[in-house]
Amino acid sequence: MSARPEHTTPPGAHVPRTIGGVRDALDPEQRAAFEEEPAATPLGDGRLDDLVFLWWGIAALGNDPAVIADLHAAAAGTLHTHPVELDDAGPGWSGEIDPR
Repeated sequence: MSARPEHTTPPGAHVPRTIGGVRDALDPEQRAAFEEEPAATPLGDGRLDDLVFLWWGIAALGNDPAVIADLHAAAAGTLHTHPVELDDAGPGWSGEIDPR
C-alpha cells in the first residue's frame, strides 16, 4: 500500500476562492488590476461571484509552470496541437460552441 495520493492536487487548489485568497495569490501587477474590479462591481446579481471566480482561475493557473509554458508556446506559435477531423469527433459534434 502506498501513502501517495492516487490523484495529485490540481494546480491552484491551495488558493481560497475568496477576495483575500485571490488577492494574496496574484503578482503585484495582477493584484492592482484585480483591486479595481470588485470596487466597481454591483452586489446582488452574481457578478461579484463571477468576478472572484474568474480571478481565482487566473491566480490558480498563473502559478502552474506547465500552464505558463503552454501560454508562452501559444504566443510564440509553437504550442503542439492535435487536429481533429469532424468524422473522428463523434456524432453531433460541430466544433462550434453551443450558444446556450
